[in-house]
Amino acid sequence: LKAEGLCNRAISMSSAPLWKTTYQDAHKRRPDFLEHVNCDGLPSNTEVVSCLKSTELELLINASTTANRGWGFYDFPMSLGELGESMDYNVKEPFLLPQFPQDIPDQANRSGRVELILSNTAQENAFWWIFYESNIVETWTSVEELLRGRLKTFLGEDNETLLSDIKEKYRFGLDSEEWGPQKFWDTLTTDIRATCPMNKLAERLNTSHHLDVYRLYIEHSSSSVLDNGARWGAWHGWDTEAMFGFKYYRGTYYNVTSKHDWELADQLRALTKQFAKGETETWSGTDSIYLNNEMPWRESRPDRPQHDFCDFWSTNGFDGWGWQN
Repeated sequence: LKAEGLCNRAISMSSAPLWKTTYQDAHKRRPDFLEHVNCDGLPSNTEVVSCLKSTELELLINASTTANRGWGFYDFPMSLGELGESMDYNVKEPFLLPQFPQDIPDQANRSGRVELILSNTAQENAFWWIFYESNIVETWTSVEELLRGRLKTFLGEDNETLLSDIKEKYRFGLDSEEWGPQKFWDTLTTDIRATCPMNKLAERLNTSHHLDVYRLYIEHSSSSVLDNGARWGAWHGWDTEAMFGFKYYRGTYYNVTSKHDWELADQLRALTKQFAKGETETWSGTDSIYLNNEMPWRESRPDRPQHDFCDFWSTNGFDGWGWQN
């Protein structure tokens, strides 16, 4: 509330739809983090924060990048257990985020109004298998084996019926320029982790009298091509790359030479400019804005992204497994 009135528009790109982490959770799940950075045993939060601020950055990074540092978010739920679901080791003081996003509509004492875009890319989990190598799938046989194993880990038993339903739903076996084993896996895990929970968050926040929330879904993917001939997906960070001119990963993991890629940059910049100027009279909180992988590059539809896939996952008990922080 101290920042009320500071801004009246915001764009959230690939944010965490289900922030559940608290100060107490962080200490419970990551009790050794402070010890590893030599800031344990201090009597107050103020001293802990002061110690962390004075600690060498390299030490902080090395203590954070453990094998299970939340990489589970880029995978099927619980693939790395509870710690794989959590990045909450970074929450070491109790004031960083005092309120869950889902609870914002319950605030009755706000006076201002905020417009908000909630966005995510269609394959958030693409590209990151470069680092999280167990998610690299080059054949339909390998992706089927991976999915079967992940389902068994999550459910505690084999479920061939659910496996078959997922394969049918996500066009298992289809090879094209826009689809293949890797994109199959990256899309279905993104639906569970990001797209479907983000839809729910948008619906929840739009019940607030102080928010106008617009849903943005980015399907416009990189022109880079996988070994099997399919394009990479629209991965986590690809939209940011486009917005700021493809300056971070270019030349290291991909090369931007295509007009197709720059079309995404143009569309994102135009949308951002329109939003910043408040030119949203024709926008609707019940519609979703799509940045497509082909013409029309941008359109609004009266639905939520992947809504039928989200219904499928909800029916099968996969609600509540979105990115948490």
